[in-house]
Amino acid sequence: MSTQTWIAIVAVILGSGGLSALGGYLLAGRNEEKRDERAAQRDREALRERQKDEGRVFQRDTLLEIHDLLYRLNRNAGRSRHIDEMRYRETGKYGRELSPDDLSDEFSELVGSVNRLRVRIFDRDMRDLIDRYMATVISSSTSGGQRQDRDDAAVRARAERIEQQILVQWEPLEEALGTLIRSQFPGSDLTPLG
Repeated sequence: MSTQTWIAIVAVILGSGGLSALGGYLLAGRNEEKRDERAAQRDREALRERQKDEGRVFQRDTLLEIHDLLYRLNRNAGRSRHIDEMRYRETGKYGRELSPDDLSDEFSELVGSVNRLRVRIFDRDMRDLIDRYMATVISSSTSGGQRQDRDDAAVRARAERIEQQILVQWEPLEEALGTLIRSQFPGSDLTPLG
Protein backbone atom coordinates (compact mmCIF):
# COMPACT_ATOMS: atom_id res chain seq x y z
CA MET A 1 0.00 0.00 0.00
CA SER A 2 1.15 3.40 -0.78
CA THR A 3 1.56 6.34 1.50
CA GLN A 4 -1.39 8.04 -0.16
CA THR A 5 -3.60 5.08 0.63
CA TRP A 6 -2.62 5.18 4.28
CA ILE A 7 -3.28 8.89 4.43
CA ALA A 8 -6.68 8.34 2.88
CA ILE A 9 -7.56 5.59 5.39
CA VAL A 10 -6.43 7.73 8.33
CA ALA A 11 -8.39 10.70 6.97
CA VAL A 12 -11.55 8.58 6.69
CA ILE A 13 -11.11 7.29 10.25
CA LEU A 14 -10.42 10.73 11.64
CA GLY A 15 -13.19 12.28 9.64
CA SER A 16 -15.69 9.68 10.81
CA GLY A 17 -15.21 10.34 14.51
CA GLY A 18 -12.17 8.16 15.05
CA LEU A 19 -10.34 11.02 16.67
CA SER A 20 -13.32 11.58 18.93
CA ALA A 21 -13.39 7.88 19.76
CA LEU A 22 -9.67 7.82 20.45
CA GLY A 23 -9.97 10.91 22.64
CA GLY A 24 -12.97 9.39 24.43
CA TYR A 25 -11.08 6.18 24.99
CA LEU A 26 -8.12 8.01 26.50
CA LEU A 27 -10.39 10.21 28.62
CA ALA A 28 -12.37 7.20 29.85
CA GLY A 29 -9.12 5.50 30.86
CA ARG A 30 -8.04 8.55 32.78
CA ASN A 31 -11.44 8.87 34.48
CA GLU A 32 -11.38 5.19 35.41
CA GLU A 33 -7.91 5.60 36.92
CA LYS A 34 -9.10 8.58 39.00
CA ARG A 35 -12.20 6.64 40.11
CA ASP A 36 -9.99 3.72 41.17
CA GLU A 37 -7.72 6.10 43.12
CA ARG A 38 -10.73 7.59 44.93
CA ALA A 39 -12.07 4.11 45.74
CA ALA A 40 -8.67 3.03 47.05
CA GLN A 41 -8.49 6.20 49.20
CA ARG A 42 -11.99 5.49 50.61
CA ASP A 43 -10.93 1.90 51.34
CA ARG A 44 -7.80 3.09 53.16
CA GLU A 45 -9.83 5.58 55.21
CA ALA A 46 -12.42 2.91 56.05
CA LEU A 47 -9.63 0.53 57.12
CA ARG A 48 -8.05 3.20 59.35
CA GLU A 49 -11.43 3.92 60.92
CA ARG A 50 -12.13 0.21 61.43
CA GLN A 51 -8.70 -0.28 63.02
CA LYS A 52 -9.28 2.74 65.24
CA ASP A 53 -12.65 1.33 66.35
CA GLU A 54 -11.16 -2.14 66.93
CA GLY A 55 -8.32 -0.59 68.94
CA ARG A 56 -10.83 1.35 71.04
CA VAL A 57 -12.87 -1.81 71.70
CA PHE A 58 -9.72 -3.77 72.56
CA GLN A 59 -8.54 -1.05 74.92
CA ARG A 60 -11.97 -0.65 76.52
CA ASP A 61 -12.31 -4.39 77.12
CA THR A 62 -8.78 -4.57 78.55
CA LEU A 63 -9.41 -1.66 80.89
CA LEU A 64 -12.75 -3.02 82.07
CA GLU A 65 -11.23 -6.43 82.75
CA ILE A 66 -8.23 -5.03 84.62
CA HIS A 67 -10.55 -2.83 86.68
CA ASP A 68 -12.53 -5.90 87.77
CA LEU A 69 -9.33 -7.82 88.51
CA LEU A 70 -7.99 -4.99 90.66
CA TYR A 71 -11.20 -5.02 92.71
CA ARG A 72 -10.89 -8.77 93.20
CA LEU A 73 -7.22 -8.34 94.14
CA ASN A 74 -8.16 -5.71 96.73
CA ARG A 75 -10.75 -8.02 98.25
CA ASN A 76 -8.25 -10.90 98.30
CA ALA A 77 -5.56 -8.81 99.99
CA GLY A 78 -8.15 -7.52 102.47
CA ARG A 79 -9.23 -11.05 103.38
CA SER A 80 -5.60 -12.08 103.88
CA ARG A 81 -4.94 -9.05 106.07
CA HIS A 82 -8.09 -9.81 108.06
CA ILE A 83 -6.92 -13.38 108.70
CA ASP A 84 -3.52 -12.11 109.89
CA GLU A 85 -5.22 -9.58 112.16
CA MET A 86 -7.54 -12.17 113.68
CA ARG A 87 -4.60 -14.51 114.32
CA TYR A 88 -2.69 -11.65 115.95
CA ARG A 89 -5.58 -10.88 118.27
CA GLU A 90 -5.87 -14.56 119.21
CA THR A 91 -2.18 -15.48 119.54
CA GLY A 92 -0.18 -12.25 119.59
CA LYS A 93 1.67 -13.47 116.47
CA TYR A 94 1.34 -11.64 113.18
CA GLY A 95 1.89 -13.02 109.69
CA ARG A 96 3.67 -16.17 110.80
CA GLU A 97 1.21 -18.62 109.25
CA LEU A 98 0.68 -18.99 105.55
CA SER A 99 -2.57 -17.81 104.03
CA PRO A 100 -5.03 -20.56 103.15
CA ASP A 101 -4.13 -22.23 99.84
CA ASP A 102 -7.22 -21.03 98.02
CA LEU A 103 -6.53 -17.43 99.04
CA SER A 104 -2.86 -17.68 98.14
CA ASP A 105 -3.59 -19.34 94.79
CA GLU A 106 -6.20 -16.74 93.94
CA PHE A 107 -3.77 -13.93 94.82
CA SER A 108 -1.11 -15.40 92.51
CA GLU A 109 -3.60 -15.81 89.66
CA LEU A 110 -4.88 -12.26 90.09
CA VAL A 111 -1.38 -10.79 90.11
CA GLY A 112 -0.53 -12.72 86.95
CA SER A 113 -3.75 -11.67 85.22
CA VAL A 114 -3.34 -8.00 86.12
CA ASN A 115 0.24 -8.00 84.85
CA ARG A 116 -0.79 -9.80 81.65
CA LEU A 117 -3.39 -7.12 80.94
CA ARG A 118 -1.33 -4.18 82.20
CA VAL A 119 1.17 -4.54 79.38
CA ARG A 120 -1.67 -4.27 76.83
CA ILE A 121 -2.71 -0.81 77.98
CA PHE A 122 -1.81 1.88 75.45
CA ASP A 123 -1.41 4.67 78.03
CA ARG A 124 2.05 4.59 79.65
CA ASP A 125 0.97 6.64 82.68
CA MET A 126 -1.80 4.15 83.42
CA ARG A 127 0.61 1.22 83.10
CA ASP A 128 2.95 2.97 85.55
CA LEU A 129 0.13 3.69 88.04
CA ILE A 130 -0.95 0.06 87.98
CA ASP A 131 2.64 -1.13 88.27
CA ARG A 132 3.27 1.01 91.38
CA TYR A 133 -0.02 -0.09 92.90
CA MET A 134 0.75 -3.76 92.23
CA ALA A 135 4.18 -3.43 93.84
CA THR A 136 2.55 -2.02 96.98
CA VAL A 137 -0.13 -4.72 97.08
CA ILE A 138 2.47 -7.45 96.60
CA SER A 139 4.61 -5.97 99.37
CA SER A 140 1.59 -6.26 101.67
CA SER A 141 1.43 -9.98 101.02
CA THR A 142 5.07 -10.38 102.02
CA SER A 143 4.99 -8.13 105.06
CA GLY A 144 6.28 -10.92 107.31
CA GLY A 145 9.67 -11.04 105.62
CA GLN A 146 12.60 -12.19 107.76
CA ARG A 147 11.16 -12.89 111.18
CA GLN A 148 12.69 -12.63 114.61
CA ASP A 149 11.14 -13.57 117.89
CA ARG A 150 8.92 -10.91 119.43
CA ASP A 151 8.84 -8.65 116.37
CA ASP A 152 5.14 -9.28 115.67
CA ALA A 153 4.02 -5.78 116.68
CA ALA A 154 6.58 -4.20 114.34
CA VAL A 155 5.54 -6.46 111.45
CA ARG A 156 1.88 -5.64 112.12
CA ALA A 157 2.69 -1.90 112.15
CA ARG A 158 4.53 -2.27 108.83
CA ALA A 159 1.51 -4.09 107.35
CA GLU A 160 -0.76 -1.27 108.53
CA ARG A 161 1.52 1.33 106.88
CA ILE A 162 1.43 -0.64 103.63
CA GLU A 163 -2.35 -0.90 103.88
CA GLN A 164 -2.52 2.89 104.19
CA GLN A 165 -0.27 3.24 101.11
CA ILE A 166 -2.62 0.94 99.21
CA LEU A 167 -5.60 3.12 100.16
CA VAL A 168 -3.75 6.31 99.20
CA GLN A 169 -2.73 4.86 95.82
CA TRP A 170 -6.10 3.26 95.03
CA GLU A 171 -8.23 6.41 94.77
CA PRO A 172 -6.17 8.21 92.08
CA LEU A 173 -5.63 4.91 90.25
CA GLU A 174 -9.34 4.17 90.19
CA GLU A 175 -10.18 7.71 89.08
CA ALA A 176 -7.59 7.64 86.28
CA LEU A 177 -8.76 4.18 85.22
CA GLY A 178 -12.39 5.33 85.16
CA THR A 179 -11.46 8.36 83.06
CA LEU A 180 -9.54 6.19 80.62
CA ILE A 181 -12.43 3.71 80.38
CA ARG A 182 -14.95 6.49 79.70
CA SER A 183 -12.69 7.92 77.01
CA GLN A 184 -13.13 4.67 75.06
CA PHE A 185 -16.88 5.20 74.71
CA PRO A 186 -17.98 7.61 71.97
CA GLY A 187 -20.60 9.91 73.42
CA SER A 188 -19.14 9.95 76.94
CA ASP A 189 -18.30 13.20 78.69
CA LEU A 190 -14.71 12.75 77.43
CA THR A 191 -15.49 11.90 73.79
CA PRO A 192 -18.71 13.71 72.88
CA LEU A 193 -20.45 12.79 69.64
CA GLY A 194 -20.49 15.25 66.77
